[in-house]
Amino acid sequence: MNGERTSSAMSHGGPIAAAAAYLGLDEQELRSRLAAGRTLGQVAVDEGRSICGLEEALLTDLKWHLDADVAAGRVESDQEAQILRIAKTRIDQLVERRRTPAPAAA
Repeated sequence: MNGERTSSAMSHGGPIAAAAAYLGLDEQELRSRLAAGRTLGQVAVDEGRSICGLEEALLTDLKWHLDADVAAGRVESDQEAQILRIAKTRIDQLVERRRTPAPAAA
């Protein structure tokens, strides 16, 4: 391994939790950096992690949630495959998208 966390070390609390776990940050620190205008990709590079690894961590977290939904009968397995295909493109976009800062209070 190249120092990147494996899926077994991932938190299954959602995309921010998965990204924070992969990056070795707590969720609040990650949210703070995103609020300051950094992208997930930029934070990954800042932390010496690969963007591809971050995208894989996010996809792995999504797959974990979808597998649970399939097992519970909430999602069909063919739907899971379709969602994962779409998610790959959306995850690429998410990693590079900047958060729009909230307007300053007047």
